Amino acid sequence: LRLSLKSLVNGSIELSSGQEELVKGRIKLEVYPGQDPISNANEMLIRAIQIAREKGFPLDPRAEKFR
Repeated sequence: LRLSLKSLVNGSIELSSGQEELVKGRIKLEVYPGQDPISNANEMLIRAIQIAREKGFPLDPRAEKFR
């Protein structure tokens, strides 16, 4: 996983195009027999988005509280 450092500093999350400074991450999924790895990954990402939204992320860089 490669994210744009510039976008993270500005309070958003964007995948890196590779032509800029970036932050690398690695995600490891546990998949058990009978589970579909793609479905597992999709569910994990959807849940991560829900948790981030519940906690108020990503922050709006134009918002007064962010400054």
